Amino acid sequence: MSIFDNPPREENRITDIAHEYRRKGYKVKVCPSRDDLPSFLSDYRPDIIAEGERESVVIEVKSRQDLSNNDQIYRMAKIVGVQPGWRFELVMTNPKGSTLISSESRLPTIEELSTRLTKAKRLAGHGDLEAAISTTWSAAEGLLRLIGKAENIVLDREPSSYVIKKLYSLGLIDNSSYQELSNFYKVRNSIVHGLVEPNLESPLILNFIQTVRKILNRYRRRLLMCKCPVCRKQTASVGTLFLHLVHIRDPRHEKWLESYCQSNNINFLKVLVDRVEGMKDANKPLTDALRRDFCKG
Repeated sequence: MSIFDNPPREENRITDIAHEYRRKGYKVKVCPSRDDLPSFLSDYRPDIIAEGERESVVIEVKSRQDLSNNDQIYRMAKIVGVQPGWRFELVMTNPKGSTLISSESRLPTIEELSTRLTKAKRLAGHGDLEAAISTTWSAAEGLLRLIGKAENIVLDREPSSYVIKKLYSLGLIDNSSYQELSNFYKVRNSIVHGLVEPNLESPLILNFIQTVRKILNRYRRRLLMCKCPVCRKQTASVGTLFLHLVHIRDPRHEKWLESYCQSNNINFLKVLVDRVEGMKDANKPLTDALRRDFCKG
């Protein structure tokens, strides 16, 4: 089977997903041959295999119609799920119809998302739980789509459930956040569709607001990027920049680092000794100087 045996909608999605995983550093095989398959998948032909340093992923791309009575996907997911270091991901093709975001719409800013969460907390405190749920979820989904955009992931046509699973599958939200988002999404759906949640209480909403706040704060910190003055590599924190400069062992970087330490009265020899001895703690005078000179925010 080749990628061209798939319907055009699935073919396009397979190409997009393969590109996303390659960009994340995975070794990707599209429509792998039998020789490319691990032994536990010898009876199956998944659409994509993405092998990474920490985990490997078996990916199937299907339309809703193809899922009906498709026991093979269930069996494959069950087999992959028990393999150490492997994960199964099922991706639904784009539903027909227009984008979920109109031409007049835009994604919210960090400040607007924070304001929504503050409003949701106030509503929950006043006992207006259904309004609090709606406001909290609008902040959560807005944040997830904002994170997706920052990672160049196209999500404007995708339903909320797909957005959650996609960001989790790419490691952009952790397992705990994924579970809370999924559970709260079910509660939100019940309310939106006119059902009554018997165990709906303020602490449930307040806990979820706190979860969304944590994701928002992590995203905010990621925007405070640092940039290597030698190779212009961007890092998410000054600690990562420090490790990059100290451990890369490239002549250009080492020459620059020695000069920088001397100009800032930092003991370069101690930096080298700590590196040799495998010291994990960052050199505070050096990290302070790097944060001052090469980190935004």
